[in-house]
Amino acid sequence: TLVVTAFWVSSAVAADKETVTDPATGRTWTAPEYGGTLTWAARHHPPVIDPWFSAGWAPHFIGGVNEGLAFADWAISRDIWIGGNHRVWNAELHRGALAESWSMPDDTTFIWNIRQGVHWDDKAPVNGRELDAYDVEWNYHRYLGLGDFAEAGPSPQAGSFISLSASQVEHLVESITATDKWTVVIKLKQPILDPFSKFLGNDFFVLAREVIEQYGDAKDWRNVVGTGPLRMTGWVEGSSASWEKNPNYWGVDEKFGNRIPYIDKYVSLLMPDISTRLASLRTGKIDMLAHLGDAYIHSIDNIESLKKTNPELEFWPFFGTAAGAFLFNQSMPLMQDVNVRKAFQMAVDRETMAKSYFKGYADPAPYGMVGQFNEPGWYWPYEEWPEEVKQEYNYNPERAEELLDAAGYPRGADGYRFKIKINVFDRFEPTHGEVLMGYFDAIGIETTDLDILTPAEIGSLVGNPD
Repeated sequence: TLVVTAFWVSSAVAADKETVTDPATGRTWTAPEYGGTLTWAARHHPPVIDPWFSAGWAPHFIGGVNEGLAFADWAISRDIWIGGNHRVWNAELHRGALAESWSMPDDTTFIWNIRQGVHWDDKAPVNGRELDAYDVEWNYHRYLGLGDFAEAGPSPQAGSFISLSASQVEHLVESITATDKWTVVIKLKQPILDPFSKFLGNDFFVLAREVIEQYGDAKDWRNVVGTGPLRMTGWVEGSSASWEKNPNYWGVDEKFGNRIPYIDKYVSLLMPDISTRLASLRTGKIDMLAHLGDAYIHSIDNIESLKKTNPELEFWPFFGTAAGAFLFNQSMPLMQDVNVRKAFQMAVDRETMAKSYFKGYADPAPYGMVGQFNEPGWYWPYEEWPEEVKQEYNYNPERAEELLDAAGYPRGADGYRFKIKINVFDRFEPTHGEVLMGYFDAIGIETTDLDILTPAEIGSLVGNPD
């Protein structure tokens, strides 16, 4: 796996604007101003916006309308934590959203203290009432099939949005209860690792129960009511989506003391084609493109090209992993052999790929499941790994061939040991898979197909239709 620098690209700001110093980084930025419309290009729009049905995609639309209980603390110094993709949700690196604070008095009890004074948007059928702990309890029950709800959502992610599968919920969760108007208590049947992340997750957004009770679900954007900084104002399927600011939002920009949001409108234009997205950014039709991970920008070549043609653009790098990783299908007996997996790893020259394919925007050092830099205290840095373990990640095609021979996969008369197929998510640039094919071919592994799969096709492989 390569740790790859991803990017947000946005239009530059005029040089004569008032500036402020960011207390988190010490850098000087243009002072925030109110007003305007922020437009960006999306590669996909969700099939539905109710996370009960489509946990993975729905937050792309409702994430600014409905809120979660906590979120990453963007004010933390980047010397401590650079943010980005992460496997665990360190409580110390987060701040409260709908939950003002949280605690764990013992190994099987987790408590959310719900923020007082947060009101739903003044829209029927909720009509601006105050949010409370019973809203949070009701959402947990609906997502996970607890209490009055017979089943969890049909999307597997809806049953595991807190990183627990439906069966794990049954075996691990004793109850989730609002013990009073401002307290939600989660009781576990046994201790679990990292309970903060298990009951926060990327996809847990608090929806208005009145909406679900009146309409049966929150699929129709016209019915969605939230507590967040935005209101959804339109969705033209296959074309665009739009939002406007919620003038009564409770949040404050704590760095500068301003009420948020700053923007008046937010627009997402659906642009499946990369050339259209790049042309729209170059001509100012859109204000920003997201990162390599969601393939709004396909490759480092796109970045290099944009820097040459549009030097006025600003590039904001951060780290991710998906664009530089490949995963084994360990349901196959071949891939259950650890020495075969080691051989695949030793066949790939990560340092050369980092310098050439990723043009220096990648860190070739391997890392564990949690990460190499995103989660302080949750991983062993590569520098501290035992030397024999480091050797298993070094480029060593000769040793890779020895491992495959010993595993019972010698080269045949045609020079190949066995055949494989590589699946690439269509959000990523496929050349990365083609490079891997060359490395594998060199140790006698033939790639018969390099399939570019859509989200639906990927979902069918992993049991998640979303």
